[in-house]
Amino acid sequence: MTNEQTALANTRMQLSQLLNIKEQGARLQQRLDRYIQMVPKSPQEEQIIHRLQTEAAKSGLEFAHISFESRQSTDGYMEMPFTAEFKGSFNSLVQFLARLQEGPRIIQVKQCDVSVSGDSTAVNTQIWGRTFYAE
Repeated sequence: MTNEQTALANTRMQLSQLLNIKEQGARLQQRLDRYIQMVPKSPQEEQIIHRLQTEAAKSGLEFAHISFESRQSTDGYMEMPFTAEFKGSFNSLVQFLARLQEGPRIIQVKQCDVSVSGDSTAVNTQIWGRTFYAE
Protein backbone atom coordinates (compact mmCIF):
# COMPACT_ATOMS: atom_id res chain seq x y z
CA MET A 1 0.00 0.00 0.00
CA THR A 2 1.38 3.40 -0.94
CA ASN A 3 1.57 6.39 1.36
CA GLU A 4 -1.33 7.97 -0.52
CA GLN A 5 -3.53 4.90 -0.09
CA THR A 6 -2.66 4.75 3.63
CA ALA A 7 -3.47 8.46 4.03
CA LEU A 8 -6.78 7.98 2.17
CA ALA A 9 -7.71 4.99 4.36
CA ASN A 10 -6.88 7.00 7.51
CA THR A 11 -8.91 9.97 6.26
CA ARG A 12 -11.91 7.73 5.54
CA MET A 13 -11.65 6.21 9.01
CA GLN A 14 -11.48 9.68 10.60
CA LEU A 15 -14.47 10.81 8.53
CA SER A 16 -16.46 7.79 9.69
CA GLN A 17 -15.55 8.54 13.32
CA LEU A 18 -16.53 12.21 12.91
CA LEU A 19 -19.90 11.24 11.40
CA ASN A 20 -20.54 8.91 14.36
CA ILE A 21 -19.62 11.71 16.78
CA LYS A 22 -21.97 14.07 14.95
CA GLU A 23 -24.85 11.57 15.27
CA GLN A 24 -24.05 11.00 18.93
CA GLY A 25 -23.98 14.78 19.50
CA ALA A 26 -27.46 15.14 17.98
CA ARG A 27 -28.82 12.37 20.23
CA LEU A 28 -27.21 13.95 23.29
CA GLN A 29 -28.68 17.34 22.38
CA GLN A 30 -32.16 15.78 22.18
CA ARG A 31 -31.69 14.23 25.63
CA LEU A 32 -30.46 17.56 27.03
CA ASP A 33 -33.49 19.36 25.58
CA ARG A 34 -35.79 16.78 27.20
CA TYR A 35 -34.03 17.19 30.57
CA ILE A 36 -34.30 20.98 30.36
CA GLN A 37 -38.07 20.57 29.90
CA MET A 38 -38.20 18.25 32.91
CA VAL A 39 -36.17 20.64 35.09
CA PRO A 40 -36.19 24.10 33.47
CA LYS A 41 -33.73 26.89 34.25
CA SER A 42 -36.33 29.09 35.96
CA PRO A 43 -39.38 28.50 38.22
CA GLN A 44 -41.99 29.19 35.52
CA GLU A 45 -44.84 29.24 38.06
CA GLU A 46 -47.31 30.34 35.39
CA GLN A 47 -46.45 27.20 33.39
CA ILE A 48 -47.21 25.00 36.43
CA ILE A 49 -50.52 26.80 37.04
CA HIS A 50 -51.48 26.48 33.37
CA ARG A 51 -50.57 22.79 33.30
CA LEU A 52 -52.57 22.02 36.45
CA GLN A 53 -55.57 23.96 35.10
CA THR A 54 -55.37 22.30 31.69
CA GLU A 55 -54.92 18.75 32.99
CA ALA A 56 -57.70 19.27 35.54
CA ALA A 57 -60.11 20.51 32.86
CA LYS A 58 -59.23 17.62 30.52
CA SER A 59 -59.88 15.20 33.39
CA GLY A 60 -63.18 16.77 34.43
CA LEU A 61 -61.90 18.41 37.63
CA GLU A 62 -62.39 21.99 38.72
CA PHE A 63 -59.11 23.70 39.62
CA ALA A 64 -59.82 25.76 42.76
CA HIS A 65 -56.54 27.11 44.13
CA ILE A 66 -52.74 26.82 44.23
CA SER A 67 -50.16 28.27 46.57
CA PHE A 68 -46.40 27.97 46.25
CA GLU A 69 -44.39 27.43 49.40
CA SER A 70 -40.79 28.27 50.36
CA ARG A 71 -38.26 26.93 47.90
CA GLN A 72 -35.37 24.76 48.95
CA SER A 73 -31.96 24.43 47.31
CA THR A 74 -30.85 20.82 46.78
CA ASP A 75 -27.70 19.69 44.95
CA GLY A 76 -27.78 22.10 42.00
CA TYR A 77 -31.53 22.47 41.65
CA MET A 78 -34.36 24.19 43.48
CA GLU A 79 -37.30 22.29 44.90
CA MET A 80 -40.57 24.23 44.51
CA PRO A 81 -43.29 22.85 46.81
CA PHE A 82 -46.94 23.73 46.25
CA THR A 83 -50.42 22.98 47.53
CA ALA A 84 -53.34 22.79 45.09
CA GLU A 85 -57.06 22.21 45.52
CA PHE A 86 -59.49 20.56 43.11
CA LYS A 87 -63.16 19.50 43.01
CA GLY A 88 -64.76 16.74 40.98
CA SER A 89 -65.41 13.03 40.86
CA PHE A 90 -63.00 10.45 42.22
CA ASN A 91 -62.57 8.95 38.74
CA SER A 92 -61.67 12.39 37.39
CA LEU A 93 -59.06 12.74 40.14
CA VAL A 94 -57.48 9.40 39.21
CA GLN A 95 -57.39 10.44 35.55
CA PHE A 96 -55.85 13.80 36.50
CA LEU A 97 -53.07 12.17 38.53
CA ALA A 98 -52.28 9.84 35.63
CA ARG A 99 -52.11 12.80 33.23
CA LEU A 100 -49.62 14.60 35.49
CA GLN A 101 -47.19 11.70 35.08
CA GLU A 102 -47.21 12.05 31.30
CA GLY A 103 -46.19 15.70 31.02
CA PRO A 104 -42.81 17.05 30.02
CA ARG A 105 -42.03 18.71 33.37
CA ILE A 106 -41.55 16.75 36.57
CA ILE A 107 -44.44 17.24 38.99
CA GLN A 108 -44.19 15.03 42.04
CA VAL A 109 -47.29 14.43 44.18
CA LYS A 110 -46.24 13.86 47.78
CA GLN A 111 -49.64 13.69 49.46
CA CYS A 112 -53.27 13.75 48.42
CA ASP A 113 -56.18 14.30 50.81
CA VAL A 114 -59.65 13.48 49.51
CA SER A 115 -62.92 14.30 51.24
CA VAL A 116 -66.55 13.91 50.18
CA SER A 117 -68.62 17.08 50.07
CA GLY A 118 -72.00 16.45 51.67
CA ASP A 119 -74.37 14.01 49.97
CA SER A 120 -72.85 14.51 46.55
CA THR A 121 -70.51 12.16 44.70
CA ALA A 122 -68.05 15.00 44.19
CA VAL A 123 -64.81 15.01 46.16
CA ASN A 124 -62.69 17.87 47.40
CA THR A 125 -59.00 17.16 46.91
CA GLN A 126 -55.95 18.85 48.31
CA ILE A 127 -52.60 17.90 46.78
CA TRP A 128 -49.19 18.61 48.22
CA GLY A 129 -46.63 18.37 45.47
CA ARG A 130 -43.39 19.76 44.20
CA THR A 131 -41.62 20.52 41.00
CA PHE A 132 -38.04 21.52 40.29
CA TYR A 133 -35.89 24.00 38.40
CA ALA A 134 -32.16 24.44 37.90
CA GLU A 135 -30.20 26.93 40.01
